[in-house]
Amino acid sequence: MNDRRIAPLARAAAFVLVAGAAVPAALAEVPYDGWRGQRASYAGGVDRRPLDNSPRNGVAYNPPSPVYARERWAGFYVGAHLGGGWGNARPKGLSTDPVSIDGFLGGVHGGYNLQFGQVVVGAELDASWSGNDGMRFYAGPGAAVGANMDWMGSMRGRLGYAWDSFLVYGTAGLAVSSLGVDTAGPGGFSSTRERMSGLVYGAGVEMKLTPQVSARFEALRYNFQDQTHDTSAGALNIGADVTTVRAGINWHFN
Repeated sequence: MNDRRIAPLARAAAFVLVAGAAVPAALAEVPYDGWRGQRASYAGGVDRRPLDNSPRNGVAYNPPSPVYARERWAGFYVGAHLGGGWGNARPKGLSTDPVSIDGFLGGVHGGYNLQFGQVVVGAELDASWSGNDGMRFYAGPGAAVGANMDWMGSMRGRLGYAWDSFLVYGTAGLAVSSLGVDTAGPGGFSSTRERMSGLVYGAGVEMKLTPQVSARFEALRYNFQDQTHDTSAGALNIGADVTTVRAGINWHFN
């Protein structure tokens, strides 16, 4: 065969061989080092961890420990509550038997917490509309006495212990209220109202539903000092003891 014909054929064959070897290499997938892409960490940040736990440049990846964020109870909060109460008004000088009072209540509250580890210390103010009332007939003097408490308020300290989103606490402080007394008897009819003050104490539990919203349940005991009411049955020193239970919802500004 003529050399002039052999040379082009040889060059073409060589080109085919080189191309045949190069194409598979070009089409082969580049080795994946496992460090492409991002994955969100537990704490909400971005973690450049290997998606398939493969080593990078021969170095194994050690993922960071999860960052666990505890619920924060510190800061200001406001809320509303609803519940009920029951107790006694004591008209001393008329009888040793008290006037039983009970009814619903509802109101608003707000406070501030400090947190030291799991210990929560705070102060709270609250004001409640109260429907606690009752009446009793006293056969001796032939008089009927009605008592009603239309509002209650308190200023209390709180001391609690938190298990993450769950808080249990005790509370105590000063309380104020207004007691109305209606008296009907041989001396006629009278209606008086006096402001009372006293002490309040109790306990409660609270749970975070979200970082900003919590629900609570608490029980409080109020002891109000005697106040003098000039009634148609004479001057009566009347105090009151009231127990309340109430559920509430809070919004935390933390």
